[in-house]
Amino acid sequence: GAQTMEVSLTPTVAKDRDATGKRVAIGRVGAAPVGPKYVSERVGAGEAVVSGARATWGMVTFVSDILRRLVTGQLSARNMGGLLSIGEASGETAALGLEIWLGFLAAFSVNLAVLNLLPIPILDGGHLMFLAFEAVRGRPLSVEARVRLSQVGLAIVVALMLWANGNDVVRILFNR
Repeated sequence: GAQTMEVSLTPTVAKDRDATGKRVAIGRVGAAPVGPKYVSERVGAGEAVVSGARATWGMVTFVSDILRRLVTGQLSARNMGGLLSIGEASGETAALGLEIWLGFLAAFSVNLAVLNLLPIPILDGGHLMFLAFEAVRGRPLSVEARVRLSQVGLAIVVALMLWANGNDVVRILFNR
C-alpha cells in the first residue's frame, strides 16, 4: 500500500553474459517490478490493418538492427538461440495468456520472414539476389554455378542452426 518497509536482501549470484558476450556475475533477489497489464481495445478493420502494419514494421526494424549488431560485433553471437530457446520463450509467453502468446508468434513469424530475405543462396533472399544478378548480367547463371552457390548457402544455414542450437545446449548444461 502506501507504507514504506525496510527489508534486508541477500542476492544470489547468477552467471550470465552481457550483450558483448563477456561473462558477468549478476545479483538476483527474486523480485521484479510489476509491468502494466495487457490492454486490448476494439478498433475498426482499417485501424487494425494500420496498427498491424506499424507493429510489423517495428519488428522488421528491430530484427534488422539485431542482425546488424551481430554482423558488426556489437552483439555477441552467443546471444543467438535455437529450438530450445524458442520453445522456452513460447512456453513463457503462453503462460502469460493467449494475447501475449499470439503476439510472440507474430513476432517470431516476422523474424523468420526477415531472415528468409537475407541474400543467402537457398533462401528467398538468395533467389532474389540471383534474379538481380541475372537482370544486371542479362543472362542467367549456369546450372553449375547455381548448384555450387546453393551448396554454400545450405552450409551457411546449417552452420547458423548448429551454432544457435549449440548455444542453447551450452546455456543449459553449463548454466551460462
